[in-house]
Parts: sequence; C-alpha cells; structure tokens
Amino acid sequence: MRVPEDLQLDPGLEDEAPMPPLSERRKPSRRRRQRRPWRIALGLVVLLLLGIAGATILDRVGTQHAAQVQVVLTADLKQGGDELLAGKQSVSDANTKSDPAQLVVADQHFKKSRRLFQDALDRTRFDPWLVAASITPGISSFAGPRIRSVGAIARMGLDLVDAGSGAAAIDAALLGPSSGDLHGGQRLVQILKEAQPKLDQVVVDLQQAKQEAGQVDLSVIPATQQATVANAKAEIQKGLDGLGEFQALAPVLLDVLGETSPKTYLIEQVDPAELRGGGGFIGSYALLSMNKGEIKLELGANVANIDIPYPLPGGKNYLPQPSPLDEFTGGGRGWVFGDANFFPDFATGAQAGEDLFFRETGKNVDGVISIDPWAVAALLTITGPVAVPGWNTTVRADTFPQDVFVREEQTANGNAQQQNRKDFFPDVANLMLAKLSTLPADQWTKLIGALNTTVTQRHLQVYFNPAKSETEMDRMGWSGRILKPAGLESMLEVESNFGGDKANHFLDRSFNLQLTVAGGTLHHRLEIDYKNPTPAGFLGGRAYRCYLRFYYPAGATNASIQVQKAEARPTDEKPPEGLKLLDGWFQVNVDPRLGYGTYAVVISWDTALSSGATGHSIYWQKQPGTLSDAVKVSYSVNGMTYHASSDLSQDRVLVLTGGGLQVNPGAAGNAHLPTLG
Repeated sequence: MRVPEDLQLDPGLEDEAPMPPLSERRKPSRRRRQRRPWRIALGLVVLLLLGIAGATILDRVGTQHAAQVQVVLTADLKQGGDELLAGKQSVSDANTKSDPAQLVVADQHFKKSRRLFQDALDRTRFDPWLVAASITPGISSFAGPRIRSVGAIARMGLDLVDAGSGAAAIDAALLGPSSGDLHGGQRLVQILKEAQPKLDQVVVDLQQAKQEAGQVDLSVIPATQQATVANAKAEIQKGLDGLGEFQALAPVLLDVLGETSPKTYLIEQVDPAELRGGGGFIGSYALLSMNKGEIKLELGANVANIDIPYPLPGGKNYLPQPSPLDEFTGGGRGWVFGDANFFPDFATGAQAGEDLFFRETGKNVDGVISIDPWAVAALLTITGPVAVPGWNTTVRADTFPQDVFVREEQTANGNAQQQNRKDFFPDVANLMLAKLSTLPADQWTKLIGALNTTVTQRHLQVYFNPAKSETEMDRMGWSGRILKPAGLESMLEVESNFGGDKANHFLDRSFNLQLTVAGGTLHHRLEIDYKNPTPAGFLGGRAYRCYLRFYYPAGATNASIQVQKAEARPTDEKPPEGLKLLDGWFQVNVDPRLGYGTYAVVISWDTALSSGATGHSIYWQKQPGTLSDAVKVSYSVNGMTYHASSDLSQDRVLVLTGGGLQVNPGAAGNAHLPTLG
C-alpha cells in the first residue's frame, strides 16, 4: 500500500549522516523511500478513571493530518473518560444520598461517554491515515501496537459504560418507588430475582473490560505510567470481586427471606447490663417468620415464661450447665434458654440456644438473631421515633438504651407495669419491625449501613442453620464468631456477670497493655481496671460478681492471671482451635463511703516475635455487649517506648514494627446492595 503523500517524513528531521560529495548525490529511488523508518505522531490521553496519562508516540515528526488525528483522539478519550467518571459519581451520589434523580444524570453522562469512546474506536478502525500506518512496512511495527492499544482503551471504555449503565438500572429498581402492594422484604425478593440477569451482564461487561485492559501494550506506555495501568486492572478486578460477592449473597438472601421455603428465626433480646459471654442475659425473645419476603414478628415474651420451672436432673428437658454457670447457680438444676448466651463465639451459643429453646417450647427454628438495646437504637435512626401506646411513651434513638434499662431494671418506679417489665423490649421491637417492613427502598442503603455498624460493634449477631448461609454471614462479618486472622496473634477478654445484678450498665472498664521485646520474645502484660459505681435502686444489688475468661494464642508461654479466685471446678469449655483459655472470678463491691469500688486484673503471656518488614500484629477482639472501653498500649523495642491510645468500640489490630506502634480498626460488617457506585 502506498503511504499517503502527507505522511512523508521531512528529511531535515532524519538522523544525520555524513554528506557524500555533491557529484555523487542523486535522487533517492522509490524503493529506498519506502524503506525509511516511518513513525507516527499521535498523542493519546486515556481514561482518567483508570489513571492512564497521555503519551506522545512520536516527538520528531508531525503533519497537519497527524496533528488533527492526535487532537480528535485526545479529546474523545479524555472527554469520554471524564463523562464515565461523572456517571460513576452520580451513581454513587444516588446511593449515598438516596436520590434516584442522580441516576437520570448518570444515564446522561454514560450516553455521552459511549458516543465519545465509539468515535475514538471508529477512528482507529477507519481513519485512512491510521489504517495505512498500521500495515505499511517500516511503520506498522512501531505504529501497530500503539494503534491497537488505543483501540483496546476505547473498547474498555465502552465496556465500562455498559457496566455502569447496568448497575444504574439495578439501583433504579432498588431506589425507585414501591409498586403495587409489595413492600419491604417482598419487594426486595422481587428486585433480587429481577436483578440477577442484569448483575450477570454487568459481570460480563467488567470481564470484557479486563480483557481489553490486558490488550494495552505496556511497552508503549511511558515507564512512569505503567503502574497506573496496573492499578486500572486492579480497579476492574475489585469491581468483579465485589459483584462476585453479591452474586454469592443474593441466593442466600432469597433463602433467608423465605423465597425457597418459609423460615422462622429466634430473636434473642439480650440485656448487656447483665453481661454474658455472647453479649448479655437473654431477658426476652420473639419469633420472626419470613415467607417469600413477608415478615412477621410474633410470640414475644419474657424468658422466665419458658425457663421456669427450672429443669432438674433426670427430667425430660434436663441438660447440664457449663461448669461456671453451675457454680453460679449452686448446682442442682439444668441449663435454660435465658443462660444460652454463655459462649463468646455466637455460632456456638446460637446452636445451644436453639437446642434449649426446643426443649422448653417444642419449636424448631432456622436460625438465631441476637440484638441488644444499642442495636435497636441504631435502627431507630432509620425509622425515626416510634410511639409505644401501651407504655405511654415514644422511643428515640438517642435515649432508647437508657429508657429500656430504667423501665426494666429500676425498682423505685413502683408502677403496675413492673410485673411485665420485660415486655417493653419486645413491644418496641414489634412496632419498629412494622415500620422497617414498609421502609421506602431509597432508605435501604442507610439501613444496611446501620446494620453494618451494629455488627461491627457486636450489638447485632446472626446465625443461620444452612451452612451456605452461615458462610455468607462469616464473609460479611455478621456471624459474631471468635476471629483468628491468619498471620496475626489473637486476644479476647470476656466477662460474664454472674451476680444477677445490672452492674454492667454503670461499670467503668479500661485496658492497659504493655508490650516489651526481649530477644525474639514479645512479653505481654495486660492490666484491666474496674470501677463499679452502681447506685442503689436497681434489681439485683450493687456488687459486680464476674467470671472472666481470656483467650490467647495456643503457642504462647508463661501465661498467668492474677484474679481473686480460681474457678472451683476446671472449666469444661473447649476454646476454639488455635487458642488457649485463662479464667477466674472476682467481685467489685461498692464502698458506701466512696460510692464506688475498684479492682484490677493482671494477665501475662509471651509469644514469639514475628520477623519481617510487616512487623508483628495482634488482633484484639471486642466482647459483644460492651461499649467503648478505653485502651492504652505501650511498646518497648530497641531502647525506645512507643505509646498509643484507642478504645474497644470495635475490634482492633495492633501493628508493631521496629520503629513504632499503630492501632488500626479490625474487621467490620460489609454487607451491601449491588452497586458500582
């Protein structure tokens, strides 16, 4: 093919060579001219979304047509990337602001982006100058990879536009107004079923974008920009991973919502004022039924209605108590549902709760959900205040934990409702669920966010019987299991209030962890300080009688606990694999002269110090039912001591290096609705 005349190289810009004598000069032959090392002037600015900067392919030669091609392609790809970014931001705004109108804006941006990317792609295919350059000997080896990379970038942009448009269509269904008589769970079931093929197509679009990203020739990208190309691929993969997670979650959600068969879940309404290993004594309960998304809460009651009379040895429903519980009750009676929350690992406690509930009621359930007053308060931020006519009150998010505590535990109120005081929590839960079941779809994202916060703080814990469902709860961080992240040592302090009072509502607790490196050993000294200022006038008295457990790495050595009283009988609890257990008892009485009492527990243990650039990390898990206990950490290494302060409002990760100490957030709830925003 003949190269267009306007692409001929200006001889004055060729590499210089010694000039022959004038007599020997002659006009170059046509064949020789075709062998010249042609190059193309083409500047490319690619997707800002993917972080690929513009690059000039040839800095030596330029023609009028080449300059025009460069300007047009640069503009198309630059503007296409800008519009794609703007569309993505509008999708994000639609979700974070619960504003469906932003999806209309997103659609407009995506349409503009598609046109611009398509124009760029068509130019690489049909522009005669580029077509000639891609096949002409001497030019094609240089121009071909660059032109193909431009085409790959344009096709990648089109695929990302398709993915964004598909995600926006799903969000439009999620955020749009209710249709017909379908509300709450029923509508979610419908949307999940209709969204599945759309989600599948979004995944296909992202996979194609990933393939096109792989066609970009890194050797023609400036070295300074190659890392951003790698980041682009990582961002696409991140989107694929997120949608893959939701594709795994969607069938589980449908099953949980009773789409495949009706489900019944046991709701444990726990009282962290009487702290137990799994969050608190189970003061009341309810049954939650789900059938094709229709949600009903029923059979809410005081736990004493089914626990009493206590089962006795030899009786039909008798089950031996864990030894610390047996020591607390004085022996002679069986384990009951109200005390099922003995274990800090929620899956273990939930299975025990299901068994005990069946023994006492004859009812089987499909899973267990544990909520405390702070979980309800979080949901009230979504529903708004809820009137409770039977109690002549309106509950609000900022006051509910204190309100429910006073109504259920204060002895001085002397009103007629004292006998049914534990009905208040389930009555509120019933009314709140009724409001949640009609929650507009544009509030679902906020609801999911509130639920994620409550599971992160361990005020909400979930267990489902099907293994597939429970696996998804684990992945989302909703299961309340004891965590042992790979490569990190773990620690967890757990208290159970076995005094029958409500001292935990008033108790101050703080942790002081001292870490010292000696050779290859990391020595730990944890001091836990308590102040009990419980006032008079609440059920159960004022003394904090605590059974304490401390879980630490199975490979640790020199472990000890300084506590008032060792357990009278060795615990029959089997710690999770990879952990060991220290335990004991103490009691903090209120000094009537001071109005409070204090006590301190000291725990010590040694572990081998990890080596390597990442240092040594400790995963510090929060006990369910506690709030935000203060934490101080000191770390002594290489003649220096570093300090950090934090709290246990959620799990923490301590990162130790030769030059410092960091306290980072631990695992968090990460459920989400399908969106690319």
